[in-house]
Amino acid sequence: MLSVLFSSVINLTLPTQEGNFITKMALYKNSSYRHPYREGEVVLSTRDILFVGVFVEGADVNQLILIVNMCWATPSRYSSDRLRYIIIERGCPNTKDNTIGMAENGVSLTCRFHVTVFKFIGDYDEVHLHCDVSLCDSDTNACKVNCPHKRRMYSEDSDHKEHILTVGPIRRR
Repeated sequence: MLSVLFSSVINLTLPTQEGNFITKMALYKNSSYRHPYREGEVVLSTRDILFVGVFVEGADVNQLILIVNMCWATPSRYSSDRLRYIIIERGCPNTKDNTIGMAENGVSLTCRFHVTVFKFIGDYDEVHLHCDVSLCDSDTNACKVNCPHKRRMYSEDSDHKEHILTVGPIRRR
């Protein structure tokens, strides 16, 4: 039996200052991002829209900015699964998929985006969503994410540690 997770929580550490911040990712029922799905509820049809919210609790809203660097989907709960579909890359929606919309990224302690539900080709009945996130100190960095990206404004540390949030499974109706 798979452990079912619809809201993922990690501790995010900022390289420039002391402090751990609780970071959460949840799946929402609509574009208001106010009504998260509860465990066992996410059964969607292809062409339904999935709303994803990532947020940080307890951080200084005037100094810190949350950035979703990359999001991808896999048919298993493993973020390292080789079968994957890229949703967000370098902070921007996959330009080859016009069903992805970014509502907010790199401007506050909240990131929000939506994607049309899809299915992996083959004998897979689940989709798991994984996002690599980081905190940017706006006092010392230009944290803005420009899409479409020619280059990323804020320079990530070369020792960037991946902070991956995972939610799923999302089952097909």
